[in-house]
Amino acid sequence: MKSNQCSIGDLEKSADGIVTLTITCIDMEITYAQMVEAVRAIDSIAKKPSPLLVDISQPHSVSFDALMEMAKGTNVLAVAIYAPSDKTKIIATFIEQFQKTTGKAPYPFKVFSDSMTVAKAWLNSFG
Repeated sequence: MKSNQCSIGDLEKSADGIVTLTITCIDMEITYAQMVEAVRAIDSIAKKPSPLLVDISQPHSVSFDALMEMAKGTNVLAVAIYAPSDKTKIIATFIEQFQKTTGKAPYPFKVFSDSMTVAKAWLNSFG
C-alpha cells in the first residue's frame, strides 16, 4: 500500500489498485492551486490509470476553477465520491452533475452515500 499527502487530504493506493483521496480540509474551500497539487499527487501515486475513490465525509466546498481542474488527472479510470451525510451528498451530486453537464470528466463519475464498500465494488469493475 502506497500513501502520500497533499494540502487537501491524504492519498493511498491499496493492493486492489484503487487510489483513495480522503479530504481532510474541513469547512474550507478547495482552491484552484490546491486542486492542481491534488491532481498531480493522484497521478503520481497512481502511476498508471487507476480507479479513484474520493472520501468527502468532512464538509468543505470547491471553487469553480478547482472544479474545472479536477478532471485533468491523466491516471484516472473512474471516480467514485463517497458522501455519507446529507450535506456532503449535496456537494458531491453538484460536482457529479457539473462534470457531466460540462463534459469535463473524461471518465465515469458516480456518487455513493450508502457504503464505501459499494463504491469500491463499482470502481473495481474498471480495474
